[in-house]
Amino acid sequence: MTQAHIEGPGSPVAWTARHPGRALTVVLPVLLAIQLIGMFAALLTAAVETGDYAGILDPTLERFGDPKDSIPPIGPAALWNPLLWIFGIPHSLVVLIPPLPFLGVLLGVLSLAAAGGRSVRAALWTAVFVGLTVLTYSSYGDVLHAWLID
Repeated sequence: MTQAHIEGPGSPVAWTARHPGRALTVVLPVLLAIQLIGMFAALLTAAVETGDYAGILDPTLERFGDPKDSIPPIGPAALWNPLLWIFGIPHSLVVLIPPLPFLGVLLGVLSLAAAGGRSVRAALWTAVFVGLTVLTYSSYGDVLHAWLID
């Protein structure tokens, strides 16, 4: 392939040049889904199982029990269980990598900088991840993370 063919009008290089920061905003919805599913799927499942919906605001072991009971079990047969991939992996990532929302803020800021501050989409993603970071590191986020770890 020639250099002109690689950098032609329909090439990824030309598309990225026309849409700066767009490549990063593709990753941000996936990161948001991982964070929200990892934080709240087990919590909502535990609330439905126990019927204690007020416990969503104060998740503790006394109210909901072990959070691992609300996630599909991990084992040899579970590798083919799609619920493990949808709920178990985001849960593990949120528990093992607490600064995950900071990565979203960093990617949002990089996307905004790449667009020269003119991208509303990048600004919204950055604001969403700033809010998620504040939630994660608030007292509620600390209680939720402590429950998820137990």
